[in-house]
Amino acid sequence: AGGPSYLTIRGQLFCNGNLIGGRAILYEKDLMLKEIYDEVDILISSNDPRRTNSSLIDTCGPISQIYLHGQESELNGAEWILKIEPKCDGDPLCGKEFVLDWSERSMSGRQNFLIKNIDVCSQEHRDKASSEPHA
Repeated sequence: AGGPSYLTIRGQLFCNGNLIGGRAILYEKDLMLKEIYDEVDILISSNDPRRTNSSLIDTCGPISQIYLHGQESELNGAEWILKIEPKCDGDPLCGKEFVLDWSERSMSGRQNFLIKNIDVCSQEHRDKASSEPHA
């Protein structure tokens, strides 16, 4: 089952339950080359008005949101990898990349992933991401 692959990823970043900033990079693994398809810098400030005024979320979007899109037209589908570089303080895991690697199986067609409740400072989430990235 091959064909073009279209991937959309949405989500938010957390560290120990707190919304954080960082950078999310979507790659497609082709042989040994990794090509960047989309990336987003997530800037979050402590005085962001959305923290206290939830009505702003409707117009400005959620705090700390990831929104990425990739499109690959290879006949055998695409092998996607998402790397997250968290930016936060106070936790040793904050300095470490968080990787969701879907490259073990080629994907074709339209895929929409909603990555919610991903806590980059949770060892449980890191273990789960490496063993079952679709969860």
